[in-house]
Amino acid sequence: MQLFAGLVDTDGHMSRGYALDYISKSQILAEDFMFVARSLGLAAYMCSKQAYSQTGGGGTYYRVGVSGDLSEIPTRIPRRKASVRRQKKSVLRTGFTIESAGEADFYGFTLTGDGRYLLEDFTVTHNSGKTHTLKSALDIVESRGERVALAAPTGKAAKRMSEVTGRPASTVHKLLEWSPEGWRRGEGTPLDADVVVIDETSMLSIELAAALFDAIGDGTRLILVGDVDQLPPVDPGQPLADIICSGKVPVHRLTTTHRQSSKSWVIDNAKRIINGEVPSLESDGSFDFMPCKDSDMIVEVVVALQKKFPNVQVLTPEHKNGAGTVRLNNEIQAAVNPRCKDQWASFVESNGCRIFAGDRVIYTRNQLGLVNGDIGVVEDVEVIGNRRVVTVRFVGVDNPEHAEGLFVLQDGNVRPLQLAYALTVHKFQGSQHPEVVVVADEAHWSFRRQLLYTAVTRTSDKLGIIGSREAVARAVAKPRDTNRRTRLVERIGGTA
Repeated sequence: MQLFAGLVDTDGHMSRGYALDYISKSQILAEDFMFVARSLGLAAYMCSKQAYSQTGGGGTYYRVGVSGDLSEIPTRIPRRKASVRRQKKSVLRTGFTIESAGEADFYGFTLTGDGRYLLEDFTVTHNSGKTHTLKSALDIVESRGERVALAAPTGKAAKRMSEVTGRPASTVHKLLEWSPEGWRRGEGTPLDADVVVIDETSMLSIELAAALFDAIGDGTRLILVGDVDQLPPVDPGQPLADIICSGKVPVHRLTTTHRQSSKSWVIDNAKRIINGEVPSLESDGSFDFMPCKDSDMIVEVVVALQKKFPNVQVLTPEHKNGAGTVRLNNEIQAAVNPRCKDQWASFVESNGCRIFAGDRVIYTRNQLGLVNGDIGVVEDVEVIGNRRVVTVRFVGVDNPEHAEGLFVLQDGNVRPLQLAYALTVHKFQGSQHPEVVVVADEAHWSFRRQLLYTAVTRTSDKLGIIGSREAVARAVAKPRDTNRRTRLVERIGGTA
């Protein structure tokens, strides 16, 4: 333990109080450091990188990332002392009242305000009901020897579905084998599965739903899982809501939550928002409200918060107006990344912004083993003539060809990068983050009930709202957008 602490004090770097990096030019020393870390019960991984200075010095460096409870490491340098690890998830005993409507070929599911799915009463951890439900249902189905196909409308949602179920999942487009010539799966070539499960169905457009339903063959069951209170699809239609409203498809509603643990602001207030009630804005252990009178003050407070808590994910309703993503990303970048003020620092231009080493970015395509919505931090930017090379470490990307989520993006593969200090709620739908800040700006007229509900339910631990009480009240007063005249309800009901 003392040896490990000495190495950390010498060449270690503590990030955010709980993550440790050790860098050495000696591969043997780095491997020994990794061995000692693992012998102490810590998780440790090593990667190498070529780095050179403008004077020609440098070479291969070896970086060891260490995670786990580091608070007991007896380091002497204060800034290299880890924070005490704290449990972020409370174990809850949760039950639901489920009204069964029998069995059929199609199922629709809606959720309670806390976003949990369950088959019956059992113990779950915070925000993990969906995990237990899907895994339990799939275990039962597969125990019968039935073939299962899992998919979601977006790459990020599919990735999360795969993570929580422990089974492969794809986008709906990939499931249906889309190509520029059209869908390869359809009425004549149905999906080769006994059960098809679609997650985050509220994001499914009417055209994509039609293509999916065409590919469901005789004898195949379709299970639709989704929260109808979240944002409707960006593209036309709202098939999940229409299917439920038709009254012709069996619907299992999870309606009652029983908690015997610490209270959560999100659990208590998400349902109030959907019911058209203004949520409580009183701060507690899991929630803070920071009042601001206008867009300028919101930007100022958000920037200060990012400087103090760099792990916070900011969500805002719009891109351009008021405290939108464009202004917030530029202001936050200028405040937290000194490289953007260094005239000699290398950068790449992508989607109207300059990206430097140290920036938080989001990838917006499904390619190279990445999915639309993967977030990471730029580690290096190299520009030689017209050639652009950006090295990004993506969080939570499990890819055997890219140790610890490290991707080297070149030329055209750099274009999907965008700054991600602040994202729109639409972009972050289907994702979660431990610490989320939601912007409530009166300049954002698109701010409505569903958008606020979707935004506040993106956190898995702490939530903050920065803005005005009037903006929150106005958002709650704007009901969900139901003006989508697809006539799907009438067609299902046989009255069209």
